[in-house]
Amino acid sequence: MSETADPSAAVPSAPTVAVVVPAQRAGALLARQLDALSSQVAAPPFTTVVVLDIDDPGVTLVESYRDRLRLLTVVVPRRGAAAARNAGVAACDGSVLLFCDADDVVGPGWVRAMAVEVQHTGLCGSPMRVEWEVCPRWARPFYEPDDSSSVEEFHGVVPFVVSASLGIDRALFDAVGGFDESFPGAGGEEVDLCLRLAVLRGPESVIGAVVDETALVRYRPRSSFRSIARQRAGYSRGTVRLMARHRIGEFGTLASIEPRRLLRMARSPRRLAVLTWSFIALRGEMRPRRRSRVATTDE
Repeated sequence: MSETADPSAAVPSAPTVAVVVPAQRAGALLARQLDALSSQVAAPPFTTVVVLDIDDPGVTLVESYRDRLRLLTVVVPRRGAAAARNAGVAACDGSVLLFCDADDVVGPGWVRAMAVEVQHTGLCGSPMRVEWEVCPRWARPFYEPDDSSSVEEFHGVVPFVVSASLGIDRALFDAVGGFDESFPGAGGEEVDLCLRLAVLRGPESVIGAVVDETALVRYRPRSSFRSIARQRAGYSRGTVRLMARHRIGEFGTLASIEPRRLLRMARSPRRLAVLTWSFIALRGEMRPRRRSRVATTDE
């Protein structure tokens, strides 16, 4: 006996894909990423959501790509990467959200591979490789090895996905309230997001790791002493907030940095200066929390 499909039955719609690029004051580097996104191979239809600052000169650059990309431009005050990503998501209707940074370059198969993996696991990352040619030799110990992934572990304890190449189901993103905008600059907000997702999803939570080399993201490291020092200080502040909020490890330590690695990295005067500034930022972030704990204990 043959069955006839019910024409009134609901047909699941194809997922809509949105690529969110926080690009506030990114300058000419943004062109590399937009070129890469406009050269995607076998990708599903997707919208590129570029988040710019008020009076950002990047508006002119973005507009020049309208004949190559389905673009949505969002202009918001500059309040950090987490706020920019949330604003981009709020402005689009994508059911699959892909995040990348303005100064990196995604591979030609990135959108396709990431979108497929999000539908399987709900949360995923991709291969990444540092562009060592623009990284000063003294700064290289601060970055990951040549072959790495955007799926990492926070101090060897908690898995998370680096926001430079992060894919997530829209329903999951909305369920946890998106990125926490209280994190300073860029540092820790993606770890916090993944930790809240793990709690929401329970022990069955899985992070997908795309292995397709066409999805590799070329990560552009900071190239000046000032930018590297600011980045590492931001990471230190984010680390303290994460450890305090999620009760990871023993709060009050130097972010679980192994003494041997610290000494090895401090051999260069510039590296020592960066580490010192990071330590000052970390201690400054810990001080009010310690005072709060002491006051609570005294009560």
